[in-house]
Amino acid sequence: YKNFALNAKEIKMNLTPDFILHIGAGKCGSSAIQRAILDGEAILNQNGISVAKEKFPDGNMEFGNLVSTLHNLMQLGKNNVTEFLYNLKYSNPRKSILISAENLSNLGNHIYFKEIAKQFTIKCIFYVRRQDEYLESSWVQWGSKIYNSFHRWVEGQLESSARWDLIWEDWSSVVGAENVEVRIYDRNTFENRDIVNDFNKAIFSATG
Repeated sequence: YKNFALNAKEIKMNLTPDFILHIGAGKCGSSAIQRAILDGEAILNQNGISVAKEKFPDGNMEFGNLVSTLHNLMQLGKNNVTEFLYNLKYSNPRKSILISAENLSNLGNHIYFKEIAKQFTIKCIFYVRRQDEYLESSWVQWGSKIYNSFHRWVEGQLESSARWDLIWEDWSSVVGAENVEVRIYDRNTFENRDIVNDFNKAIFSATG
């Protein structure tokens, strides 16, 4: 979170987007980014960015993402997502609303933001990585728990997983191509090999 403070001082803020969406993708550092968002919430808020977050049902733990909230709303329908987003914005009219949810990079989920994009400006931050690395990481975390054969699993993934081109096209059709910032997930290219530093630069670039 110290990095958030550093860049806030260095960059003159000019809040143009109503929403900043970190749409993932999965296996591209989302967990580290979301921990940093929660840790740096106060600093972000001081600099015009309101963090949208969710809590465990018992209220004892918070998350710097809206994965579960948006998933549940999507199951109820587009109007429910739209109403939720309107309420977020109108409760913080002078700030950019920062939403992190890697499931927004699932194919088709862009449609839930079509209505809100008609009235509000939206910037998307979209991390991608080599597809073979993505599939390998996904297999270790998810696929291997369900399938005995990597080859059988990966055959079912090739058409829909890591289709960065289709995800970019979908979100560009909603918020405009100029508002979808694609960043490469590669630790060797990050300052101090730190994804949080890179994301920090991205969000302050989006608002300044």
